[in-house]
Amino acid sequence: MAWKADELAYCTNVHPGESAGDIAANLDRYVGPVKNLAQTASLSAGLWISHEASQSLQADGQRQRLKQCLVDNQLQLYTLNGFPFGGFHREVIKEAVYRPDWSDPKRLDYTVSLATILADCLPEGRCEGTISTLPLGFKGDWTPAKHRAAITHLMRLVKRLEALEAATGKHILVCLEMEPACVLEFTPEIITLFKRDLSAASGQHGIDEATLLRYLGVCFDVCHQAVMFEDAADALMRIYRAGITIGKMQLSSALMIRDVDAGSLKAQLRDFAEPSYLHQTAVRSTDGTIRRFTDLPQALSEMPEAMGQEWRIHYHVPVQLAQINETGLQTTQFALDDVFAFLAAHPSVRPHMEVETYTWQVLPEALRPTDDASLVSVIDTELQFIRDKLAQYGLLATDYHVGKTDSAHRSD
Repeated sequence: MAWKADELAYCTNVHPGESAGDIAANLDRYVGPVKNLAQTASLSAGLWISHEASQSLQADGQRQRLKQCLVDNQLQLYTLNGFPFGGFHREVIKEAVYRPDWSDPKRLDYTVSLATILADCLPEGRCEGTISTLPLGFKGDWTPAKHRAAITHLMRLVKRLEALEAATGKHILVCLEMEPACVLEFTPEIITLFKRDLSAASGQHGIDEATLLRYLGVCFDVCHQAVMFEDAADALMRIYRAGITIGKMQLSSALMIRDVDAGSLKAQLRDFAEPSYLHQTAVRSTDGTIRRFTDLPQALSEMPEAMGQEWRIHYHVPVQLAQINETGLQTTQFALDDVFAFLAAHPSVRPHMEVETYTWQVLPEALRPTDDASLVSVIDTELQFIRDKLAQYGLLATDYHVGKTDSAHRSD
């Protein structure tokens, strides 16, 4: 089944704002104008709603204002980003983005709040929504006790989502998103979580397997798994064969350097070692061994430079770029083609799709938008590039006309 052009979303975690009022303002200031540039009757908004905003939006009046803002800007809401709890745009976020983790009941309460909001804001006639969430927590401070608590909270989440569907008729799927340096970073880890840990716990909590798999699934972030040196098509096939729903995909590219020239690597990457976000880094040597680092500055400091290395960095870069510049900086854009080929071969897999480049404001100056208009324009370019790619793979409804993407930014 093909996706309609207006079903492709972009994630609004690129825009600062913690309150319900900030969300509405961002819809007017950015998301609506992106819609106006698109060749679509409407646009999907992949909203990030902070914990603070989620509390405000429990009030009917606040939620009605959000719904009206969506209507006024011809936007539809199918999916939420429930990964960052808050403070995503403060000067330094780093590992704090994973707190509270799933061992903390605050994460459960926040996710249930998001599910309530999404169930009420789904477009008329649509009964399916998705929420992406963190991969349990940060691996560096995880313990067996935290793991047990996280599993218990996920069981409680399943029961709350089942009750929400019974009350509203709206089915909300919460999708765990693998990420480097987290508890769930490799595909086999998330499969083990579902087939061993969650399966065992569900029996203890009186939840059958079908119910478990109805409300919990996977969000596949293409950048993240590329940084892990996983083959996207193979990873997706493993999840699919395990019977786990791939409910959401975040379409993103990582920063990459291949065939490193030992004298130029640090100069090329220095501008990307910015202080706000964690940029997990993996380096593969010519003998196939891979060293992993929690952050790019650590990798630059500790990894000896040698010819032939391949570096992959968790730094979301514009998806329409296969190459950043002429000095050897590239991207893992090729992984997007692997994803679309998998989807074309498996029509029963139909996730919500969301472009997620939240780094526009921290990119090196040469790549950074200078004002609202240029930010809106580059987001539109990303969306158009993905729509054209979907069309190439027969994954886009035929009412969309390929070719609007600015040829200066295309990299097929």
